[in-house]
Amino acid sequence: EPVKDVRQHLSIENSGPGIPAQMLPYIFDRFYRADQARENEDGSYGLGLSIAKGISGRLGAELTAQSVPGQSTTFTFRIRTGC
Repeated sequence: EPVKDVRQHLSIENSGPGIPAQMLPYIFDRFYRADQARENEDGSYGLGLSIAKGISGRLGAELTAQSVPGQSTTFTFRIRTGC
């Protein structure tokens, strides 16, 4: 029987300030911070989303973000799996 092409996805939504639309294209860039005022405040360097995007790409998956400023941000991981 042929292997079916199935897409699995996982979405995570957080409530918070959201990310302005003009910044969304850059959030997966290394060292990018949507909120420049928080730079290194917590000891982080702005690498987490870049690393996640890189791992997703190596798996043949997709990592995207959608945001409603002042309300929430949703990150979605999509991958094709054979069943």
